[in-house]
Amino acid sequence: MSYDLVNREAIRPGDLICRWTDDAVGFWIRVATKGRWNHDAIVVRHEGRLKIGDALMKSGCQLTEITEWERLCFEKRIRIIVLRPTFATPEQGELAAQWWLDHVRGHDYDRVAIWRLGLKWLVGDWLSGKVGLESNFFCTEGVRDAWQKGGKINPWWPETNPTPGTTFKRFKVGTLVEVMDSLTEAGKNYRINV
Repeated sequence: MSYDLVNREAIRPGDLICRWTDDAVGFWIRVATKGRWNHDAIVVRHEGRLKIGDALMKSGCQLTEITEWERLCFEKRIRIIVLRPTFATPEQGELAAQWWLDHVRGHDYDRVAIWRLGLKWLVGDWLSGKVGLESNFFCTEGVRDAWQKGGKINPWWPETNPTPGTTFKRFKVGTLVEVMDSLTEAGKNYRINV
């Protein structure tokens, strides 16, 4: 079945695709990070096709078909938004996406970081430094590293412990902008309201 919610002509490698889910985990991530969505991923080009570079708790850092995210919009009522660092060139996006493919894909999801971020939220910010493992990635961390190390742009994510809430804050101040026409007419029904 074809869902056609994401406009493949408007998006490009390096774009961030962010997701809001209607479940308890998503709710608590949004509460803890003070954001409007609970997951960040990156658009990549792999074997000539656009895919999503996704860091998922159950399966690690993997490539996900865009059609899978579209299917989840229909079946699980997820909402999405596509962002891009302000003034980023297509070449920088390609470099960021390639960095994600070369350095993040295939690694384990950083479960240690998620538990420590939750602990920081509960008891305060007394944990300094990186909360997770150097060899693993959680969603926003992989996207941030791809842009800072590959795309050579810093949309002002913090050096340690970026979250979807941080990405939302960068969107609110304009260092990340929404990609216009990234969603089709049908896809606009599944856009995160910001």
